[in-house]
Order: sequence, then C-alpha cells, then structure tokens
Amino acid sequence: MNTNTRRLTSRIAAGLLVPAMLSVSTAQAAEAVPWDELPKKLELNRIHGKRPNRQYHVVTTDGKTYADYGLVFSPTDVKLMYAGSSIPREQVKEIRISRHGRFWDAFFVPADALLTRIGGEDAFVLLLIPPISLVMVPLSVGLTAAAAPIVLPTEGIKRLLPDNVIQVAP
Repeated sequence: MNTNTRRLTSRIAAGLLVPAMLSVSTAQAAEAVPWDELPKKLELNRIHGKRPNRQYHVVTTDGKTYADYGLVFSPTDVKLMYAGSSIPREQVKEIRISRHGRFWDAFFVPADALLTRIGGEDAFVLLLIPPISLVMVPLSVGLTAAAAPIVLPTEGIKRLLPDNVIQVAP
C-alpha cells in the first residue's frame, strides 16, 4: 500500500513539474531587447562547445524565418554566419533560440570536457600519442559510460524545452 502511495505522489509531481518546465521559456517571450544589447543577451561571445548546439531563427516583419548556428551583429544588419546572407535591422522582428544538436555529440561531452581540461582545445591530438593514449582512451571511455545515464536524459530534456524568444525593440 505504501509503494502505491509513493508512485501516485511521484506521478502527480511529474505531472505538475513537466508542464511547468515546458512553459518556462514562453513566460520570457514578452521581453523586448534593444539592438545594441542583442549580442550580449544571446551570449554570442560565449563558447558553448566545439560544435554549435544552438540554432538561431531570425524572424522578419514579413514572417520569413532564417535559421543558422551563428549570428554576427552590426549597427545596420544581422549576418547569418554560415549561410552568409544578411538581414537589415529594420526587418528583424524577433530571434528564437533552440537547442539543435545531435545526441551523439552529447554522449561524448564528459570525455571531451576531460580531454579539453588536460590538453586545451586540440585535446584529441593527445589520443594520437601512444603512451598517453594508453591511459586516456580507457579513462575517457569509462567517464563517458559512467556519465551517459545523466547526460543523455539532460540533453533530451533540453531539446524538449520550447524556443527562447527574444523580441527586438524598435
């Protein structure tokens, strides 16, 4: 009887918590940010990993949406980093940020963090050196396997969250 009560309690808590988590991003949607503060608000200068894990959707006043993994702001326009096209400042209505990455990349986050702390940005070069690789390969594989039950569900939840919407102030 006690076990059924615990299961019921956990189901009720999950039923209340999941919709609350999914609505957190939409509660921030009414926020209007001036053009000059957009790069700081979007944290464009902060490195989020070697591969981009955030996709930016620029929505224009006529309803078109342009998607890219990086944005470059100037006083007159915003340029999509990888696509190369630019959108004039007057036409930008809002910017949506979504997490868009592969689970394969998320799986190797713990080992990548370990190797980056030891060897810097080009840490995978360490694996090419035989004496170091004898120690580092089993260590990074073990760390990845141990962290997988935590990292993969976390990355899955991040991808379920709705887009973060930032409106551009006129």
